[in-house]
Amino acid sequence: MASARGDAGVLLHGELFRGGDARDLAHFGSQVVAFSFEVDTAGASGGSVEVDVALRLSSGRAGEGQFDLERSSVTVKNGMGEPLESLQAERRRQAWRGDVGSAMPAWIRPPDGLRYRPAKGGIWPTSVVAVSLVHFLPQWGIERRDARSERLMEVSRYLSLGRTTSQEDADLEKDTVEVARAVLKDPAIRKVSDLNPRQRSTLRMSLRGVAVPRAAREVFEPLRGDYRWRQRLLPSGLETGLLSLRALARRVRYLGPLRMPPQFVYAPSTHMEEGSVGTSGEFTAAELYRRASTPVVCPDPDSGEITEITLRQAVERWLRHMGVLESVTTAHRAKIGHYLYVRPAESRRYLDLTSVGVGASQLLPVVVQALLSPPGSVLILEQPELHLHPKVQSRLGDFFLAMAKSGRQCLVETHSEHIINRIRLRAAESETEDVLKLAQVYFAEHDGKRTNFRPVRINTYGSIDDWPKGFFDESVVEAERILVSSLRKRSSS
Repeated sequence: MASARGDAGVLLHGELFRGGDARDLAHFGSQVVAFSFEVDTAGASGGSVEVDVALRLSSGRAGEGQFDLERSSVTVKNGMGEPLESLQAERRRQAWRGDVGSAMPAWIRPPDGLRYRPAKGGIWPTSVVAVSLVHFLPQWGIERRDARSERLMEVSRYLSLGRTTSQEDADLEKDTVEVARAVLKDPAIRKVSDLNPRQRSTLRMSLRGVAVPRAAREVFEPLRGDYRWRQRLLPSGLETGLLSLRALARRVRYLGPLRMPPQFVYAPSTHMEEGSVGTSGEFTAAELYRRASTPVVCPDPDSGEITEITLRQAVERWLRHMGVLESVTTAHRAKIGHYLYVRPAESRRYLDLTSVGVGASQLLPVVVQALLSPPGSVLILEQPELHLHPKVQSRLGDFFLAMAKSGRQCLVETHSEHIINRIRLRAAESETEDVLKLAQVYFAEHDGKRTNFRPVRINTYGSIDDWPKGFFDESVVEAERILVSSLRKRSSS
């Protein structure tokens, strides 16, 4: 799944997956990193595409950050979960160097392993002899086609559509007539229009069968053994499945834990991805400047009503609700870059971000990215609470609940008990189970070998039924110790 930005990895390092580098794997004694996922494809008939990737640490090269690709597999399934078409590449010799999430294409060809299973019912299965991988996924390849089968396919399409996909072939009518004469055993046929509907249907169905009539094959006997190579996109089934993966990648927005520190001016960039503030929030000022008047879907902080207002209005509405800023404005100075000015609640003047608390510069990218992303997007955020006051952290919990209510999926990695407690409070206040349906909490536990994610269930009273050990209980322990120490001191005085 290639990122829309050519310099950003997606699967191993980036928006969807973080697997560490070779030195990380060597440190933990692991030799293989493997990951797989399945994505539903668009369309009324349903179906999905499954991706399975395995990488092996190159022996003796841990310090150089190299992996060997063991397997990259893509399988297209129907609505019943049955495999329709698959392509599996195994790269056995050449190592991936440097950034293993590189967007540079790499070819898989013999002596590497390459297996293609065409869709069921495919009469003219192509032989994929080489494939280009980008981010470990096949993008396009070279097919080896039998010229005789290729010609019969053109005849079949001509009978079905009344035209050919080959614009240069003026003899297709003649070839189709010859095939019709041979299969139907009717020498009186002189042109395709002479075929009645029943003959046309019979001929078309016979050419679609797995066993093409011998008479039809003999028409193009001189082409037997003549193979043609063609560079093209993947076979249609696989290409359709991968389109769904690319569509998912376009809906994913990732924001890392350390946002860019406050700047007096934000340098311009020619590599900005539309609709993204960058993985460190480095394009926040640019996006606010360019998209300030863009309509966005915004839940109201007080009423919860979902309306459509401009991006700037939406950002200011939520920043005021959190008690951080009153308003935001931007300016552009040619080649210098973008300026970002904010007005704190207690001030009448606009200031640059270096003149206010660091928390504003850390919160702005979170709010802008979430509101800029349309419903249906997936927002992956790491530690959005950094440098924020506890009160703001609590209201950030309300912000994420509002984003979920508006149709945006938020995956938030946090150490903030204030965010979790705000979700618990809203669950207790709600007369329905709407909050519980919107939010799910997982606790990460490390057992010395691996990290396990354990679901933490919040009930309708806002309580946690099975409180995990170490799950935000330090403040409770500290409060208990303060109380005990205070009582001890009072009794001794």
